[in-house]
Amino acid sequence: INTKLFTIAVIPITNVTVGTVAVIKSNVGEAVDSKDRLVEVGQKGVWNKPLTEGKYRLHMQAYEVTPISIRQVKVSYTAEKEQGEGRGYQPMKPITVRSKDGFTFPVDVRMTYKINSKDAPEVVATVGDDALVLTKLVTPAVRAIFRNNAEKVKALEYVQNRSKQESQSTSMLKEELAKYGVTVLAVRIGDIGDEKSLGLLLKTQTDREIALQEQATFEEQQRAAEKQKELTKTTQEAEEEKRLATAMYNVQIAEQDKQKKIIGAQAEAELIKVTAEAKALAYKKISEVIGKNNAALIEIMKLVKAGKIRITPEVMVGGAGAGMTDALMGTVLRGMLDKEAGSGKK
Repeated sequence: INTKLFTIAVIPITNVTVGTVAVIKSNVGEAVDSKDRLVEVGQKGVWNKPLTEGKYRLHMQAYEVTPISIRQVKVSYTAEKEQGEGRGYQPMKPITVRSKDGFTFPVDVRMTYKINSKDAPEVVATVGDDALVLTKLVTPAVRAIFRNNAEKVKALEYVQNRSKQESQSTSMLKEELAKYGVTVLAVRIGDIGDEKSLGLLLKTQTDREIALQEQATFEEQQRAAEKQKELTKTTQEAEEEKRLATAMYNVQIAEQDKQKKIIGAQAEAELIKVTAEAKALAYKKISEVIGKNNAALIEIMKLVKAGKIRITPEVMVGGAGAGMTDALMGTVLRGMLDKEAGSGKK
C-alpha cells in the first residue's frame, strides 16, 4: 500500500452486543429526500434498518454508529430506591405538581419503557441516543403530563383517586411517546405528598372522616334505639290487646252466666207457677166432687203425713155433740196460730 496515497489507521471492529442494536448514519451513498429522515440501507442518511447482534467492519468516517438499548428501562422519579432495582434503573428527582386548589406536593412515579429494534432508527433520527431519549424526551413528557393532570383537580381528590390518575397518565404517555418510537410498558404512582406539603390537609380529612364515622355510628345507634322503642311499644300493645280480649271474653262469659241464671230462675218460677196452678186446679176439681171440707181434710192429712203438722190434740174436748173432727180442726187452727205468732216475732 502506497502510504503517500493512502492513510492507514487501525479501527476496531464494531461489536453489537446482546440487548442492543446499532443505528447507522451513512455519510456516503446516494442522497435522497425523506419525510421521516430515514433512508434505505446503502443510501446517504439514517438507515431504516439497524444492525443487530454481531461484529461489523465499518469505516468510522463513512458511517456513524449509534448504539440503542432494546432492553426495558426503569425510571424512578422518587427520592428512594426500591429494593431489587439494579441494572436498567434510572433514578430521577421526584415530580412536583400543583393542584387546582393551590397545593404543591411531590409525586413518586415509576415508569418502565423500551425501544423496539424496528423503532430504533426513528428514535435516533428524531431524538438521539439512549441518554437523550431519557433526558430530552421521556422525563419532560412525564413531568408535563403529571403536572397538567394535577392542576385539573384538587389536592385531596388527587390523593383519593390515585388509580385514576395513574391510568390517565399511562394512556397519555403511551400516546405521546409512541410518536417518537418509544413504547411505554407501565406507569406506577407511589407516595403522593409528604408531611410538609399535605400533612395538614390529610389530617383535616382524617378528622373529618372520623367525625363522619362517629356521626354514622350515632345515627345507627339512634335508629336501633327507635326500632327497640317501636318493638317495646308493639309488645306492650300486644299485651294490652291480649288483656283486653281476655277481659271482653270474661265479660261475655259473665253475661252468659247471668243469662243462664235468669233463664234458670225464670224456668223455676214458671215451674212453681205451673205447679201451683196445677195444684189449685186439682184442689178445685176435688172440691167440686167431694166438697171443700173433705178436700181440705185431704190436704191436711197430706201435711200430717209429711210431718209438717202435729196431730196430738192440745185442746180439751168436752160436751155433747163434740166430735173427732172438731178436735182435729182445733189442733190445726192452733198450729196455724203458732206459725203466725212465730212469723211475727221474726
